[in-house]
Amino acid sequence: MDISKEKIKVWLKDKHNFTFILLIIVAILLRGYYFSVTDNQPLWWDEAGYMASAKAYAGIGSYALESIRSSGFSRTMSIFYLIGIENEGIIRFFGLLIPSIILLILTYILLSRMYEDRRIALIGTAIMVVLWENVFYSNRFHTENFALIFQYIALIALIGLYNYNSKLSKSWSIGTIIVSVILMFWYRPGNIIFIPAAIAFIALMHAPKFTNTKNKKIITIASILAIIVLFFILLNSFAENPLVATYYHPDYPISWNSLNVFLGFFKSPISWLPSLFFYAFLIGIFGALFTIYLYFPQILKEPNQLPHNVKGDILNVLILLSVMIGFILLIRPTAFEYRWFFPLLPALLGFTASGVITFSDWFSQKLGKKNISIFIIFIIVILGIYTQITIIDPLAKSKSTSYDQIKQAGIWFNENVPADEIVLSTSTPQIAYYSERETITYSSMSLEEFEDFLSNHKSQYLLVSVFEGNPPWLIDWINTNKDRLTPLQAYNLNGQTAAIIYLVKTT
Repeated sequence: MDISKEKIKVWLKDKHNFTFILLIIVAILLRGYYFSVTDNQPLWWDEAGYMASAKAYAGIGSYALESIRSSGFSRTMSIFYLIGIENEGIIRFFGLLIPSIILLILTYILLSRMYEDRRIALIGTAIMVVLWENVFYSNRFHTENFALIFQYIALIALIGLYNYNSKLSKSWSIGTIIVSVILMFWYRPGNIIFIPAAIAFIALMHAPKFTNTKNKKIITIASILAIIVLFFILLNSFAENPLVATYYHPDYPISWNSLNVFLGFFKSPISWLPSLFFYAFLIGIFGALFTIYLYFPQILKEPNQLPHNVKGDILNVLILLSVMIGFILLIRPTAFEYRWFFPLLPALLGFTASGVITFSDWFSQKLGKKNISIFIIFIIVILGIYTQITIIDPLAKSKSTSYDQIKQAGIWFNENVPADEIVLSTSTPQIAYYSERETITYSSMSLEEFEDFLSNHKSQYLLVSVFEGNPPWLIDWINTNKDRLTPLQAYNLNGQTAAIIYLVKTT
């Protein structure tokens, strides 16, 4: 026990370790605050789908997860219901808040493995603590954090393969990578977009085996081209598969708008304050590209002898290229959510932190006062954090009550409708989650199909709301069938009726 205490004291005497602990304490307080703000917020479509299926896996209610979604998150959340925990606050705490803190710890570990300058790990982690998109979705039942946790573990193990200071054997590192990638895919298939970067990094680390002679170079180039061609052939062969079709859209225009994601992560809503983190990212990425250019001959001849930070820059450049090429040329979104780009966070955070340090060190040297570099870093990071807080604070609070009418309707169904009844609603996953009743959508039904459905049931509960797309015939049908409709409950939004529950009598 005394030895352990002594080790802890020695560990904490390191200023970087001590700063990291303070950072995690701040993270717990900050994220704990937004956890309390959003504790009872209504579930949105995606998260309700995951959680309704989690209940179904535990034998509660009836909801089938959409074919485009992986079941990992739902099956993990179903464990709470299987052991008798149904309190949403407890599930949020252990299923959302705790993983978000684990992710922050892994962010620090990953960046400290990538770069010898531990200031990069500290700054990158500090940015991650307040990154508005991650803070927002860390308080919703989404798959991103779980997938990132295993992506980060895979990257940490990958770096360990080429780091002489790694305590893991090669067998353990390879095994960790394989298991982590499988679990990452199980939680969120979209994160697999970083895999080409990992493969390219491994290939570069073994470049001398393929590029020592002219014949080897020709064979290597031919093999790479063959792999690329084969990849696209296979992709097109499976283009009709629901999961592949979710991520591959060759018929869409090339998505150059995806390049806006970098400024979007670091945008500043404050007129007098520029997007400091965005400019730091630009400095960092250009610095990394220049470093790789300088070391390029050694990359081809002795990659294992490269400085630690150069390996980190190479891996992050590859991650950036892999993710962005994937979105621009394969996924091709016409519009996007920033969370889709979370697989590039190691590069985004690493280059931004590196840019902050590069600028601060350069500026302090220009002033002839090297000692003020830490002060400049502190000012840039604090101002950058402030811009993130000004985004997340109003966003989290304003969205914490959205779709509340749908939530209340679902609870009403749960408390007032027999368990064997069917509910008709266009908000299918939300109602299925809250009501724990079989829920069927009528959004894609024709009027004839709708009437046929009703005629096959002695009575039917119908929820009509303004929140999801309604079929064009709905309003006319309601107006001409008032004698068949018994209003049971109504919910208002800004003084207007937003949702109504009807009991529909068959003719």
